Amino acid sequence: MGSNAVVLTVTDVNGNVSTCNSTVTVEDNVAPIAVCQDITVQLDGSGLASITAIQIDNGSTDNCGIASLAIDISSFDCSDVGSNAVVLTVTDVNGNVSTCNSTVTVEDNVAPIAVCQDITVQLDGSGLASITAIQIDNGSTDNCGIASMAIDISSFDCSDVGSNAVVLTVTDVNGNVSTCNSTVTVEDNVAPIAVCQDITVQLDGSGLASITAIQIDNGSTDNCGIASLAIDISSFDCSDVGSNAVVLTVTDVNGNVSTCNSTVTVEDNVAPIAVCQDITVQLDGSGLASITAIQIDNGSTDNCGIASLAIDISSFDCSDVGSNAVVLTITDVNGNVSTCNSTVTVEDNVAPIAVCQDITVQLDGSGLASITAIQIDNGSTDNCGIASLAIDISSFDCSDVGSNAVVLTVTDVNGNVSTCNSTVTVEDNVAPIAVCQDITVQLDGSGLASITAIQIDNGSTDNCGIASLSIDISSFDCSDVGSNAVVLTVTDVNGNVSTCNSTVTVEDDVAPLGSFPSPIIGIESCQPLQQEVEAAFDESYAVSTYTDNCSSELSATLTGTEILGSNCSWQVNYTYTVFDENGNGLINQIYTVQGSDQTTPILTPPSEPVLFDVGAFANCTATLPDFTSLVSVDDCSQVTLTQLAPNQPGTIVIGYGNDITIEVMAEDECGHTAMTSFTVQLVDETAPQTICQIEAVNLALDASGDATLTPAMIDAGSFDNCSAIQLSLDQTSFSCSDVGIQTVTLTAIDASGNSSACTAQVNVMDNTAPALTCLGDITVPKGATCSAMMPNVTSNVTINEACGVASVTQSVAVGTIIGAMTTSVSQTLTVVDINGNSSTCSFNVLFVDQTAPVINGCPANISLDTDPGMCTTTATWIEPTATDNCTQLGPVVWTKSHLPGSQFSAGVTTVTYTATDASGNSSTCIFTVTVIDDESPVMPVLADITVDCDDALVAPTTTDNCAGTVTGTTTDVLSFVEGGTTTIEWTFDDGNGNSTTAM
Repeated sequence: MGSNAVVLTVTDVNGNVSTCNSTVTVEDNVAPIAVCQDITVQLDGSGLASITAIQIDNGSTDNCGIASLAIDISSFDCSDVGSNAVVLTVTDVNGNVSTCNSTVTVEDNVAPIAVCQDITVQLDGSGLASITAIQIDNGSTDNCGIASMAIDISSFDCSDVGSNAVVLTVTDVNGNVSTCNSTVTVEDNVAPIAVCQDITVQLDGSGLASITAIQIDNGSTDNCGIASLAIDISSFDCSDVGSNAVVLTVTDVNGNVSTCNSTVTVEDNVAPIAVCQDITVQLDGSGLASITAIQIDNGSTDNCGIASLAIDISSFDCSDVGSNAVVLTITDVNGNVSTCNSTVTVEDNVAPIAVCQDITVQLDGSGLASITAIQIDNGSTDNCGIASLAIDISSFDCSDVGSNAVVLTVTDVNGNVSTCNSTVTVEDNVAPIAVCQDITVQLDGSGLASITAIQIDNGSTDNCGIASLSIDISSFDCSDVGSNAVVLTVTDVNGNVSTCNSTVTVEDDVAPLGSFPSPIIGIESCQPLQQEVEAAFDESYAVSTYTDNCSSELSATLTGTEILGSNCSWQVNYTYTVFDENGNGLINQIYTVQGSDQTTPILTPPSEPVLFDVGAFANCTATLPDFTSLVSVDDCSQVTLTQLAPNQPGTIVIGYGNDITIEVMAEDECGHTAMTSFTVQLVDETAPQTICQIEAVNLALDASGDATLTPAMIDAGSFDNCSAIQLSLDQTSFSCSDVGIQTVTLTAIDASGNSSACTAQVNVMDNTAPALTCLGDITVPKGATCSAMMPNVTSNVTINEACGVASVTQSVAVGTIIGAMTTSVSQTLTVVDINGNSSTCSFNVLFVDQTAPVINGCPANISLDTDPGMCTTTATWIEPTATDNCTQLGPVVWTKSHLPGSQFSAGVTTVTYTATDASGNSSTCIFTVTVIDDESPVMPVLADITVDCDDALVAPTTTDNCAGTVTGTTTDVLSFVEGGTTTIEWTFDDGNGNSTTAM
């Protein structure tokens, strides 16, 4: 291979030879033949596998030899489980390369390692519990990863309380399976729900009542069943009437206990036994009598005692004479009532007191009089009332005038009788009946007339007869013409007088006398209208030539008018009747008036400038009307008025604020003319056109609950003919109280002060949600079973809401039971304002066990004596136990200062037991062990001693069961002045109150 030197030798046909040199390069361009094979490899416990090119090669060859084999993938892990394409590259010794493909199947046949743990679960309020495989798993592993975990039992109920075998099956991602066993302890720590009801029981006839727990129970329940019901009070008597607190204790089948309180109302509804008796009472001088309930009672009784006796009637008067039904009401100490009936007989035996009075009576118009006993009676009385009054004489006539003796008899309502005497004086004071009649008389030619009383009388009468008739006026003259009041006086035989009034009409029938007046000539006036002619009639002139017998003043009545001539020269003939004061007339009298028109019209223009409203016309441009009707004319003939240029009718004027002059000429029928003028002010008195939006205008309140409305928002094209307008609203500011449809008034005012208005609706909207800030997490203590109820946490927020809050609600409802293992619940508060806008904020409610364990059976203080010869003793006791509300979180851990059986030295030792739960809450049990040293020091054997007189004695010593100083003392003399034998008694005290003596 490579370059090779080659010599070419050329020999011709003649044997001549030549050579030349050449280089021959040998190359190998033949690629090797790569041959692959598929293989399978297993992942190891770490989930790994590796291969080499040799494993893939299946006999690759090359013409010159293979230099190397190589693969593109040599390492595999769990992600490669399955088929993997691997390329084998074969390189020969000359660098030629070939490849082939192989499939490497990676398999994972390593089973997972299943690791279980025992757990304890609590049944919930429904008596159920469930677990997941995660709770059983205690760290199961697999080289490639776990695909799933499953347990054979996941649900438990009350029948499962205790230990339950559960199998955990762990399957890895490649289908390999392992199992392990776990014990699930099911506990029921849910106390029953004790539900009480208040009941009412009745005392029986003996004042006793009893109840059972069943009566108090109102449907108590338990997740696993109730074992028993018990109450603390079951019997009641009269002393218990009223409300009584009764406790119902409910115990479930697993020993959990709950209580509830009930009010047992004890009632005594047994009515007392009412016993009555009948009695009789007498009315006193005042017609009264009274009784008490004691008089009616005849031995009433009650099972619990009588509180009161009462009667419905205790007082009697005259209206009660006879039998009266009286009800006795017995009320016992508990308000029960019974009644019985009694008859109380009331008697009255007191006679009435008769009192008379003298009276005077008048005969009537028929000469008769009558009286009644009432008139004679002068206040007769009786304690019970008078039934009747009677008199022996009751009727009188004219023959009885004077004094008459009358007897009054008084009988009371109960038949008692008394009498008294009276004098009745009869008088006739009845005036006669005067009856008049009206008459008419005529004045004679001299104006005189006369009458008599007989003419006036119209049948006057009297009960006893008339003595005389007279009148106050009998003569009349012209001054009396007309009605005259005349009085007729009638006097009867007993001097009584009556009068009556009559009208005497005096008449004058004589007409006036005289001749026609002379004509009136030369009046300057035009022909008047008919009413003016009549008004011009001169009554005083018309009667000036006439006289009358009785009248000094005459009158005239116009009866006809004749008008002659033209409008400008005329004559009027007046026909009339002359009357005197009494209405007598002289008819068809005539006088004449002649005259002519020489007067020009008198014109009166308007006293004030005339206002002409150009604002009523488009673009403030108007056509002048005819103003002549505003000029008043004083003339007796027809007058024609003309409005002159330049401001004649039809003239066009533009704008307002200017004054123009109107000139008017007048001409009457007789050719007389007159001129006048007046001012017309061009004004704008027409209100602008105010146009409001037809649809309601939406107006949103801002975050402060306020909004402002402008006139432009309401205006829909208001305008005025003559000037610009100014728009305003009656309400521009709105607040929360205005939410909804409000009506506003848009007012337009033009430059002349004219105004108009229209109304529109404004839809005031509150679209702003409340602004909230939750105040942070809240801590709630766990309850007796380590669970808790979700409290009302709606106050845990500050709210900024302008229009008012309608509701605040929480996402987890109040009363939701929070399980023992739950320590935090997320709460979301939703605040809705009064207009339906809402916002939310969230915080956590932390459920914390703050309840310390309850220690049961804490030993009482212990007192022991020391063991003989020892300063100690052994103390034993029953150790306390502890319960905790949250054993689900972990067991209670004890810390003990001493254990039962410990040695205790003399003195007082404090023993402390501390129970700490899984949440760090602790309770302590403390008691003392007092060891008493009641053993005396050892009594020593004291030898006799001999001392000199001046020697000092040393106190002997001894030992004691407890360490300490034993002190020896004596009361004997320890110094001697003379010889002899002295017995000394020593007392040894150990300091604990024990002593012994020796001599």
